[in-house]
Amino acid sequence: MNGTPDSRVHVDTTRIAANIAAFHARAAIPVRAHIKGHRTLEIARLQREAGARGIAVTRPQLARHYVTGGFTDLVAAWPWRDPQILDRFGELAADCALSVHLDDVAAVESLDGAARRYGTRAAVRVQVDGGTDVTAVAEAVDRARNLSLEGIVGYLDIETPEQATRRQELARTLADSLVETAERLRADGHPCDTVALGGTPCVDTLAPGITELGAGAYPLGDAGLVALGVLTEKDIAVRVDPGGTGLLAECGQPWHSAPFVRLPDGALAPTHICPLLLNVTELHTDTGERWPVLAPVTA
Repeated sequence: MNGTPDSRVHVDTTRIAANIAAFHARAAIPVRAHIKGHRTLEIARLQREAGARGIAVTRPQLARHYVTGGFTDLVAAWPWRDPQILDRFGELAADCALSVHLDDVAAVESLDGAARRYGTRAAVRVQVDGGTDVTAVAEAVDRARNLSLEGIVGYLDIETPEQATRRQELARTLADSLVETAERLRADGHPCDTVALGGTPCVDTLAPGITELGAGAYPLGDAGLVALGVLTEKDIAVRVDPGGTGLLAECGQPWHSAPFVRLPDGALAPTHICPLLLNVTELHTDTGERWPVLAPVTA
């Protein structure tokens, strides 16, 4: 761990609960809680209690922690093509309702093969981006024996300051495009019940026809969401001790390079919450509890 030995990351549990409730109300559609924004069982449980539609994970080993912790509705929110990782997701599907983001025909075949070996079934969400042949992937899922097509998903990716200033316009364009793609799939005879939009900054630009919003950073918040106008500084529920600058070294955004801001009380707040969580082992709550942060894994 970087930072001074006594560097701590503090969280305000009242603010976390308020952020979760406010965000879910603001979205007005079901929210899927991406655990990368906190990596704790405790906050995921708060999100579930507040009405979140399951959780999103990226790696099978992290998913297993949550399944063991009582979560049964999971989405693998990264379009993996690695057959070994897809094999582990095929195995995991024995213990939960699992949907996997895929954007490649060969990956569909790999996941289907894994599901056959383990006698499981999984759903697929086609991840839509500029290079995805959505029809080909959907047809591959139709041919699969142990998979079913649940729908499609797209993620708002902000890379430049100019894109940050246009985030609402870009999110709405993406949402409209997803709805149009879903309509084309249905017209061609493919089921497409789920039309999911990913990205906390999309909360204010949900088009009719979007059925689910995937979001990760909203419980703890960060200075990046403040800069985008999604949250205010008072909504940030996480504080790093002033001596913990080393913990925050990688917390910049492509569109906002400063890794942290200094708050009025002298504490630090990350520009991007997710990299901070890779450097800490626990969150210190205002109630005296210590919430374990799940360690990063490579599988």
